[in-house]
Amino acid sequence: MFSALLHDNDRTGINVALGLIFSKRMIFLGLALLVLFLYVPELPMAQDQGTEKTTESEDKINYLLTQTLRLGENPVREAFFSADSMQIIALGHNHNIEIFQSQTGKRQRVIPTQEHQALTMILHPGGRVAVTGGRDDTVRLWDTSSTLAQGVLRGHLDDLSSLSMDTSGDLLLSGSLDGTLILWNMKNQELISTREEAHKGEISSLVFQPSGILAVSAGQDGKVKLWSLPELEPIHTFSKHRKRVTHTKFTVRGDKLLTSSMDGTIGIWDWEKKRQLNEVAVKQPISGFDLAPEGLEGVVATKRGAIRIWDFEKGIPLRDVQANAGELEHVHFDSSGGRVIGALADGHVQVWELGDSLYLKSLKGHERSVESLDFAQEGNYLISSSSDKSVRIWDVEKGLQVRSYDLGNHRVQSVRFGPAAETFATAGSDSSAGIWDTESGQRLKTLAQHKGKVNSVDFHPHEKVLLSGGSDRQWMLWDLENETVILKNLAHEDQIMQVRFSENGKMFATAGSDRVVHLWNYPGGERLLSLKGHRKAVVAIAFNPKTPMLATASQDMSILLWDLNEPLSLRQPKRLEGHNYIVSGLDFTIDGKALLSVSRDKTARLWESASGKMLRIIHGENRALLSASMNFDNTLIAVSNLGPEIKILSYPDDLPKLISVELPDNSTGMESEEIETISAGVTEASNENETSVDEGDLTEAEKKPLTREQLQVYMTEPKKAKSKRHEGLQQKLNLMLKEQDSCDVKDHMKKLAMMVLDLKPNDLAAYHALIKAGALMGDFNLVNLAAQVSSMATLDTKLYDYQKENDITGLMASWREEVFNPVYHRGGANARLRIKDCEGNEKTLNIPDSALYVRLPQEFLDKLTTVPKIIEFRDFSDISNEEFRNRIYHETERVISGTTPYPTSRLPLQKTDQVPNHETGLLMLDLKAAKVWKDRGRSEFQLRQGKKTWQTFITDGDGMAVMQLPIGKYYIRVGAFLEKTFFLGKDKELKLNIR
Repeated sequence: MFSALLHDNDRTGINVALGLIFSKRMIFLGLALLVLFLYVPELPMAQDQGTEKTTESEDKINYLLTQTLRLGENPVREAFFSADSMQIIALGHNHNIEIFQSQTGKRQRVIPTQEHQALTMILHPGGRVAVTGGRDDTVRLWDTSSTLAQGVLRGHLDDLSSLSMDTSGDLLLSGSLDGTLILWNMKNQELISTREEAHKGEISSLVFQPSGILAVSAGQDGKVKLWSLPELEPIHTFSKHRKRVTHTKFTVRGDKLLTSSMDGTIGIWDWEKKRQLNEVAVKQPISGFDLAPEGLEGVVATKRGAIRIWDFEKGIPLRDVQANAGELEHVHFDSSGGRVIGALADGHVQVWELGDSLYLKSLKGHERSVESLDFAQEGNYLISSSSDKSVRIWDVEKGLQVRSYDLGNHRVQSVRFGPAAETFATAGSDSSAGIWDTESGQRLKTLAQHKGKVNSVDFHPHEKVLLSGGSDRQWMLWDLENETVILKNLAHEDQIMQVRFSENGKMFATAGSDRVVHLWNYPGGERLLSLKGHRKAVVAIAFNPKTPMLATASQDMSILLWDLNEPLSLRQPKRLEGHNYIVSGLDFTIDGKALLSVSRDKTARLWESASGKMLRIIHGENRALLSASMNFDNTLIAVSNLGPEIKILSYPDDLPKLISVELPDNSTGMESEEIETISAGVTEASNENETSVDEGDLTEAEKKPLTREQLQVYMTEPKKAKSKRHEGLQQKLNLMLKEQDSCDVKDHMKKLAMMVLDLKPNDLAAYHALIKAGALMGDFNLVNLAAQVSSMATLDTKLYDYQKENDITGLMASWREEVFNPVYHRGGANARLRIKDCEGNEKTLNIPDSALYVRLPQEFLDKLTTVPKIIEFRDFSDISNEEFRNRIYHETERVISGTTPYPTSRLPLQKTDQVPNHETGLLMLDLKAAKVWKDRGRSEFQLRQGKKTWQTFITDGDGMAVMQLPIGKYYIRVGAFLEKTFFLGKDKELKLNIR
């Protein structure tokens, strides 16, 4: 018996016994292999923190507009588009019906339902009537152009829970908490028929079949029932769902019924044949679901706030609409299928526009995060600075980099074009500001008077003067002709984060980590105003180019709009709220009517300047946004995030007509004696002993900390770069591999290893971890896959120190060349594994043929270890031997013929999923006598099935290769010569001896 001992340092062991059984004889061989199995508590997965280059395919980049309407603090019960999509009708938690103009978001009307206390709502197909079911046990009809109920239907004895109307609007079906179902004639508002106890408990969803043949109800009991019309006689019950059914929908043709449930599945039913066609596993409780007007595509919202578009015919998600919208109650398409509306649990109604993406192109060249952007005042030239210590200039129209400057030790904090774009200025962490020639990149002037890093610079719009501000709390005005300081002021109690001149150049503003914004007269430098309203550091400011208005943004997630001409005694800012993390950048449109903001919450938002109303949200980023700039004619928006690319978006062209801010411009007459501190009514905390940044405040809403590299823009001193995301995962895996007991964390170990391989497919330690976890689980197909792929993987010794590299590579080789070596199993021998599990129980398992005779071609192995996500390792875990073999054959051909990786949004195949079956035969190839180069007895050969791609394999050490292959005609090539053509039949063994 061949014995291999794999053990932990404490209690866990695996004895691998390979019994080579021949008629009456057993051969025993011995080998001891050391493997460390470990324990580590459940660790939170770190969010994407790196600045690595993105591999995102441009055709998958989507920047979509959303619109948000606020109804209150509590969950919105329902929200719909009107039939013509011109209005939004919502039912709030306060039982009121609220009507908005869909284009502008303006509230047009509120209909109080008073004692009715509406709980559920639908719209009449005609578009003007809303139908509600209430806490008073009645159904009521409301003309949305007035505030009065147009009809009352009485018949229920409990609160209403669900409503549905047929396509003609003539029939209404209502359900209540006690399980009662009632059919109504809407023409004369009379009851037609009643079915008591249609469900055990609440009726949660109702729908008419489009042709009016029958109706469907679904309940809290998980049942879906078909009813005849008008009698409401039961026809059939579907009982597949395990939890509450949330929604029922028919396809447009009415041939299929779809149901969603809190059990995380969507059922697709052939209601005529009374059978289930398919079940789509969403894997999260489904709170919202709707079908598009055409086809079998639909939108699914989960309790956790994820919204996705699905292809229900294929059972796959097509794209994410938003990953973290917040808990949703319902979602619906508009009549065109181009927009989705959602009722949110936080009191908002949100609209997602699914049309053309705003995304135009990506500008690639930087190697790390891009922290500052500025469009030239004329032409579509953009300048950018990055933490890679470079500044680059781009021709945005052509999508080309036209200049690149490596500024060495002058680590740039921000960059600004000069008025004519012939020069640019940089704010550096080396305590200097620089003036540079745009054409040559030559440093023209070095302005070095600050005593710490310079955070921000700005050119005067008309004079050769530069404004700078930095961590030494000072602002300085520089004469650029003689490189001297005109004025300076120790202006703030903490570092200055940003400085800006007004459009007319007659004042400038400084924003500080002390939560204050100061306005100063130019050229005298007298302080005019001190604006207080933010609760945390102010990090961005922008002057409105057309009127005396200042926008300020803060780490407190808010934006304040200050009317600088309002009387001092009345001056209170408009507070713009909506971002849920640090607001990192601001820019006004050239006409001053709209304000753009970007945030580390991964969204950009557009606000109307006059009202402060949020116009649109731009979703699409998967990383925190750092900076933004709009071009001179407001047709383009440039945004940067924690990655190295700059995204160029088109400015939305469907915004409502905006109001101009009509304010008298008497800013030039603001005298220094008007100095006054203006507070926005916020109680201030003491600044005593307070530093500029509280790292606890700079944490994502998900409570996942950002690295210091991501926070560098806020730090007093420059920090060293920290790990990219894969490095953080690898560090966790290293800690896990150092522990002694892996029994309790085998599932977590496997999950973590696969997450690492998603990003670093050549990580040897991750394959080691997969083998550990797979062996403990008895998943030897996965173990064999990991062992084979590991032959081309490497160990990053800078990140992994849990075991010596030679020990790890030797262990992996032992799995490949001894445990799974078919040489030991020739001639009908059986391969057995003797396992001692985590409970100390010993059991014997057979090594499956799929782990012995399914060989992976070298081209496949090469791509698996070089292209991230080229396969999904989760597809090969815990599945049958036959399905493992079929999936390997399917993926091998796909991977070798192309290099397109799977999108991150793709869900792994389930254990019950099946790919097309491959009938197989067994090839027994003997190359012992072939005159080819051999490495320790191994020879290389190539196979091609029919007209498919050549695949390269290697024999075992005895010069033979026994392979299970799909049936068909094959060509074999040994060395440079075509040696044989053969046909492999189903379940046949073919011996091929090449001399």
